[in-house]
Amino acid sequence: MTSEISQFQHSLLINSITNVFGDFDTVLLAMIEPMLEWIEIGGGETLFKQHDSGDSLFFVVSGRLQVSVQDTDGDNKKIGEIMRGETAGEMAVFTG
Repeated sequence: MTSEISQFQHSLLINSITNVFGDFDTVLLAMIEPMLEWIEIGGGETLFKQHDSGDSLFFVVSGRLQVSVQDTDGDNKKIGEIMRGETAGEMAVFTG
């Protein structure tokens, strides 16, 4: 884990992982951490788009994500938000 991640953010990540996968120990965490990639996106940036192939599970460690879908006219319609501590992309990962 990079030094840029605060202890608070690390705790939020642990809580998010536990919410998705259940309880785990430090050995399992040590196995998972090298597979994590920390990314930061700014306000208004897109994490992924509707119909993108899903091969990643994202944990929102700080901030929030706006969820929108594109209607038949090509306009984006906000349908929800993903808050700190929640996940995005899990359905694509779990269902393939």
